Amino acid sequence: YPTVDGEFMIGHTDGNHGLHDDYDYNIQVGLTIPLFQGFFQQNEVKKAEANLSLAKAKLLDIELLMTREINVSQKDISYALDAINYASAYLESAEEDFKISLNKYRQGTNTILDVINAQTSVADASSKVILAQKDYFTSLTNLAYALGSLNLNPHELESYMEQAYEEN
Repeated sequence: YPTVDGEFMIGHTDGNHGLHDDYDYNIQVGLTIPLFQGFFQQNEVKKAEANLSLAKAKLLDIELLMTREINVSQKDISYALDAINYASAYLESAEEDFKISLNKYRQGTNTILDVINAQTSVADASSKVILAQKDYFTSLTNLAYALGSLNLNPHELESYMEQAYEEN
């Protein structure tokens, strides 16, 4: 861009105690007009366009990352619900086996080891149910975090998941 520069100077020369004093005045004005700036403007436009493209690419990358996190969280919730169902069925079966094993032991047709094994199966099944429930709530929390809404309760998250599955 063109620029205007200016300079003003005053000088004083003292001679013979004030009889021959001289004052010098100097004024300079300059105008600078760039005739060629080495394609500065075009390069600045290209630089701004490149920065815009980079920002758009970063935004798209973040959107894809968020979408992936949401999808993974939804799948984790689905897997956790399946695991709860399977673990609950395993627990029911283990409890039934324990009851049968205990009755057989009381009747004298089973050993104490069979009862202990059945009891161990019940404890293992209970721990699997608890682990599946923990995974479920962890998955719900991860989904809430990915959605940016940690203040949602589990019922709101479940309704969100139902809507998401209906859309897919």
